[in-house]
Amino acid sequence: MADGDHPRSRFPSVRRERDQASWSASRVDPFGLDELQHPPATTPLTIPIRGQFGEARQTDRSQQSTMARIQPTTAFVSAFLALLANTMLQSPAALAHGGSKEKALGIQVETLAKSTQEWDGDTLPAYPRSQPEIQILRITIPAGVTLPLHTHPVINAAVITKGRLEVQLKGGGTREFGAGEALIEVVNRVHFGRALPGSEVEVIVFYAGTPGLPVTVLTP
Repeated sequence: MADGDHPRSRFPSVRRERDQASWSASRVDPFGLDELQHPPATTPLTIPIRGQFGEARQTDRSQQSTMARIQPTTAFVSAFLALLANTMLQSPAALAHGGSKEKALGIQVETLAKSTQEWDGDTLPAYPRSQPEIQILRITIPAGVTLPLHTHPVINAAVITKGRLEVQLKGGGTREFGAGEALIEVVNRVHFGRALPGSEVEVIVFYAGTPGLPVTVLTP
């Protein structure tokens, strides 16, 4: 070996590994970047589980941990959906249609008419099997005025908002309705109405017809 030669120079690979180890030991990593970029390898822990038919199965403990986290999450979602459904059922829109807390909110629902019969007791006809068309009319009749004889080809109902109205079938029965009352009109039968003396009559009429079909037909 020549003078001045260091024994380490004859083994360059050993020298490089030693220098790198020395540099790594002296380097400071305050933010833990090495752990983020090169996370330590972990070996999954396994436990034996006896299967249904006696064979031994290995289950990763990390998988068990994942399932343990999923179960509380599923329970939370189920509870949230139940709470949401209960809130929707108690919304103002639901209460307006007969919810259990409508009285607490001051909402009042009153059924003015619900029947399968016309005002004289006859059964209502079937609805047409064509495109439906709804018409809502406000009709004002001066006090003491009698309407001409007419028929209604479509099902209709009315609410009296003012005065008193007398309705009469041609050659048949008669009924009177006052403000706040509702009536289900006769269909395809001749009749007329009259505003009783003392006050004009105002009535809101709902017609369930079809396009092109008149709601009232005058009788000669």
